[in-house]
Amino acid sequence: MALTLSPTPHPARAWCLGVLSSALREVYSSNGDLKTLNEVISLDREALALCPAPHPEHSGALNGLANGLRSLAKRNRNIDALNEAISLLRDALTLHPVPNPDRMSSVNNLAIALQSLHHRNDVDSLNEAISLHREALALCPAPHPGRSFSLNNLATALGYLHKCNGDIRALNEAISLHREVLGLRPAPHPKRSSALNNLAYSLCALHQHDKDIGTLNECISLGREALALCPAPHRRRCTTLNVLARAYLSRFEQDGAVKVLDEAIALRQEVLVLCAPGQRRWAYYVKSLVQLLEKRHQVTGDDRDRGEIEGLKAELAAQRRH
Repeated sequence: MALTLSPTPHPARAWCLGVLSSALREVYSSNGDLKTLNEVISLDREALALCPAPHPEHSGALNGLANGLRSLAKRNRNIDALNEAISLLRDALTLHPVPNPDRMSSVNNLAIALQSLHHRNDVDSLNEAISLHREALALCPAPHPGRSFSLNNLATALGYLHKCNGDIRALNEAISLHREVLGLRPAPHPKRSSALNNLAYSLCALHQHDKDIGTLNECISLGREALALCPAPHRRRCTTLNVLARAYLSRFEQDGAVKVLDEAIALRQEVLVLCAPGQRRWAYYVKSLVQLLEKRHQVTGDDRDRGEIEGLKAELAAQRRH
């Protein structure tokens, strides 16, 4: 109604567009409807057009549209949407030179968008993201309330760099930063489970290099604590189950104990109970469970595993046809 009563060039139209866009963004967060997200982006484009520089709301309009485009890129790996978001966030950053109080937020937004390019093994963009995250971290020394957020962002980007090029120094720095994050999020901090899971994931990656059973044991201990903090239907439970399953698989590959493989399989089976067909990582989780079942079948020859494997492969094939 407010938007209808504020047609262009009504001075309140940009504000009304922003209010409606924010409301629809909340709707999209709950239902994941692509049409809703596209409407958010359309509204944000109109708002930006109504707030050209040096309009005082120009920066907010740039960030609003960039956030919508980042959501679109995350949903369907739309590289054009991500590149446009990065361009908008670069423009926003130029509006917040040091010592502007909004610079840290602007630096973080651009860095997070750039590190999304790790899916394309874009090391140059990752290095730029890392440089920006270091700047953001320098802007929030202890005991700044945003320090754990910046530490986690830098650690995540370094982890992506290791994944892209195998840089063990990047992984070791990521682990050190994740430890600092965990120290800043003692129980009952609402993000402690996330900090535990991130450190566990990085230690699991380190174990692939050092094969140190101590590294793996710490990973499993952290994963168990994280899992206890996110009971179903907690939104992070699937991710935590998956990390812990990977750790158990690594232990099985090291000591060959079938009971450890059984534990990994049980965790991945629970993941599929929580993640319905059609969800973003469902196919990955199914394939991961199939691989574990095939490993156990090779060891035990249990035909029940063969039957479950065939059933899961049939589900995958059926989902591809839809």
